[in-house]
Amino acid sequence: MGFPDFAVNECINDVIKHPKIDSFEGLLYGVLNHLNDSDNALTPTEMAFFLAPAGIAIVSEESEIIGKVKKSVAFEVEEGHSPATLPEKTLFFLMDRLVNSDQTLIRTLDETETLLEERLLAGEKLDYPAQVFRLRQKTLLLMQYAGLMVDLLDVISENDNELIRADAMKLFRLISVRLDRLERSAATLRESVMQLRE
Repeated sequence: MGFPDFAVNECINDVIKHPKIDSFEGLLYGVLNHLNDSDNALTPTEMAFFLAPAGIAIVSEESEIIGKVKKSVAFEVEEGHSPATLPEKTLFFLMDRLVNSDQTLIRTLDETETLLEERLLAGEKLDYPAQVFRLRQKTLLLMQYAGLMVDLLDVISENDNELIRADAMKLFRLISVRLDRLERSAATLRESVMQLRE
């Protein structure tokens, strides 16, 4: 089985895609994002995957998250854990590391919002409209991203083409629960930033 042409083209072009998943006979193709925080914006880095019964291919630049996934997979192989579920576990490791990073990002943005609110209440003279605007943009992107990730996990959980073995499905249920919490946290943070604006 070959990879769909459009998916290969998406992997090699410079346009960052939002999280998504497509199901084909014998293949899942998905795009995940790693959100990087800078002073002005959240910048996504794309990570695509192709999951088939025979294995998984991840298309991404080398990063700390990819390094951690490689270490987790190497440990699974060294320990002789069920090689039949290794493709699904590899995808789980990738999604788990991304959710960990997203939770850290939410904590960082929450701390930024709290500090900004404290400084505002203390009467410090800062460019609050610009700072609130940037924080508002970041929380909007984070909230939209979390919703797309929840949708992506819903497709994986439905497992319509039965690519994911039943014994591996529990891994994705764990990620699904964490993503639901992430989505709620992002929405709560967004509301808090909107109140700060007023």
